[in-house]
Parts: sequence; C-alpha cells; structure tokens
Amino acid sequence: MRMRRILFLVAAALLVACGQRPPTVGVLRNEVGLRRIDAGPSPADVAARPFLAPDALVRVARGDLVGDGASETILALPNGRGVAIRDAAGHTLRQITTAEYLTHFDVVPVSGRQGYLVLYTYPNAEDGGTFRVVTAEGVTIAQWTEKPPPGAFDSAVWNGETALFYLQGDELVIKSLQGELLGRLASPGATVFRQVYVADVVGGELVAVASGSGYTPYHMLCVYSGTKLVYQEIEPEHAFGIEAGERGSGFTVLTRSRKWRYEGS
Repeated sequence: MRMRRILFLVAAALLVACGQRPPTVGVLRNEVGLRRIDAGPSPADVAARPFLAPDALVRVARGDLVGDGASETILALPNGRGVAIRDAAGHTLRQITTAEYLTHFDVVPVSGRQGYLVLYTYPNAEDGGTFRVVTAEGVTIAQWTEKPPPGAFDSAVWNGETALFYLQGDELVIKSLQGELLGRLASPGATVFRQVYVADVVGGELVAVASGSGYTPYHMLCVYSGTKLVYQEIEPEHAFGIEAGERGSGFTVLTRSRKWRYEGS
C-alpha cells in the first residue's frame, strides 16, 4: 500500500510538471462592457500570502473561529495530517488531524456567529476529495466526498447564504456548508485550472478567478449575472486573488506581476 501511494504521488507530480495550456487566450466573452486596466505591479508578497512566511512554506489561514472578534491562526501540520489552531498570542488551542492528505483549508465567516473551518483532503478511498466542515472545538458539522476531486475552494455569499465554490470539470460548483448543491455555473475551459477565488463585487454579480498550478501559468476570469456567464477571459500568469471595490465600482485581479483593474464601460 505504501509503494502504491508513493507511485501515485510521483505520477501526480509528473503530471503537474508537464503543465497544461488553455486552448484559447484572451477575451472570450464580454456582454457587460468590462475594460481591463493596468493598475501597477502586484505586491511583492502576493504569491507568499498562503504561507506563514516567504521562506517558510507552511500553509496558513486566518479568521475568527472562536467568535471573540480576534483572528485565530490556522497552521498546516507536517505531512498534510491536519491543522493547529493558535490564538492571537500564539498559543495552540487545538489540533485537528486528518486521515487523508490536507490539500486546502480556510476559515469561512458566517454572519451572526463565529466562522467554520473547512478542511479539504485528497485522495480518499474512492480516489475523490473529502470536504469536512468543523467548529473551533473540532466538532464536525458536515462532511462529503467530491469525485472528480477539485483542487481547492473559496467561499462567498450566494443568494444570501454563505457557500463554498470549487471547480469540477468545466463548471463552478456551489455548495452550502452542509454539502447541499446550490448551483453549477458554466466555466468553459476550467478543467486546466486548480485554484479558485470568488467575490460578489460587480453590482451584485459573481466574479470568479481560476488559476493554474505548477507549470500552468495562466488564469481565467469569469463574471456571472445570476447563473449566466457574461464575461470570460483567459490570460498568462498565475492569479492570487481578487480585490473588491465598492459595489458597482469594479474589482482588481492580482496576478504574479501585475494588478489588473476591471471597470464597466
């Protein structure tokens, strides 16, 4: 079994190393008159933000899990075996272990209460990915399997409800924190991307930025009005997030070297 897991990890690494290029690059759809404006260089640390420090490749997330108004720091344990939750003073409150490899995690804020910690692990016994939603006390409130497995996830409000978003094939999947399917949005070409960032920033529309991993240095921007895809663009460079302006005033996509501002015509 150990040899099988080693061979799997080697094969996965080789697959990532090959990289994938999107079939088309540029603006593919623009039904809302968006303009792309160079807003200057990205912050020097933009690629290092998911880690504890630029020279310490320990993955980290921050957010209020306890509900005291202060952010806790969540650190990945060695070998992808879970997380440690630390308070503002650096004291470890709790460790939450995972039976499968911890691929991605984040604190998901929920209106009216403290946030939840979402752990995503891969692979499970079915060669899929496992989502697990837990409280600060380590209590699991929901768990489900996704197959084919996504690469990562993000959270935002969808129809008034906090939801999780992740890529699956050429779709952006939306699920509640209980694992209930809320929607699937068309995202043509999304198969080659891994990471996703979402925000509700343009007059109530949903903005999603997908980014490649490893040697796939491209990103894709999709804007949805309701469930309809109204803007799509694929460009070179990895992306690392969205900066939202005031509602209706546009948004900014952070890539490895540049900030790209999007505004209506």
